Amino acid sequence: LPAKTLSRINDLIEKTSDAAWMRSAVWPPFNMTDACNTNGLSPNSSYPKFHWWWGQNVTQQIIPPDPRYFFHKTQLRCVGNDTQLWEGMIGSELNCTQKCDNDTSCSKYLYQTTQSAVPGTDCWIWSYNRSDHSCAQLDYNFNVGIKRPIGEATCSSQCGSKEPQKLIHGVCYCDSDCVKHLDCCLDYADFCVKGPPPTCKGLCNIVEPRAIAGGGYCWCMNGCLPWYTDNNSDG
Repeated sequence: LPAKTLSRINDLIEKTSDAAWMRSAVWPPFNMTDACNTNGLSPNSSYPKFHWWWGQNVTQQIIPPDPRYFFHKTQLRCVGNDTQLWEGMIGSELNCTQKCDNDTSCSKYLYQTTQSAVPGTDCWIWSYNRSDHSCAQLDYNFNVGIKRPIGEATCSSQCGSKEPQKLIHGVCYCDSDCVKHLDCCLDYADFCVKGPPPTCKGLCNIVEPRAIAGGGYCWCMNGCLPWYTDNNSDG
């Protein structure tokens, strides 16, 4: 390849890697004694940069597109009032993820890993309408994937507001109910969660997650490890 092209490729790799590192909410080595602890990273850290891309935004940092811009939680079940956008047999969680990804009105999907709970259906996708469903039931037969908010929405000066913040597709929120609905804007914890970083101390086996700085959630329920973050890595 021409030197100019190689230089542009190198610049792109550095940009995406640096952006991923600087925007990350968690980093190795993970503190296995307190899965919600996300204290600040020393600027002098020598930890290697992650090999994944953190998310999608207006700078088009994911090239090529990476399906891991979904927050992912195992052993969690969403239940609704039969107003889901779609349900059916799709064969794999990847297919369910892509079904939601291809629908701009889809906010999250539910995938049944076995056929023991609801025979004949393994995938459900829901809209951004909060009244459609809730995801607060521990169930080892299900996984949930939530679309990472994409756009310029911010909780700056919006903390506590029930008004939805508009994204490129869909909405996110800055009120205290957003952790229950898994629809917080990415900077909700940075602007609206006061006090020290979230901890699991005294909150073990609580199904509702905690919002973490940088965007995403962590859980203190049984089975949260190693999926206690927002699936920022392959771990």
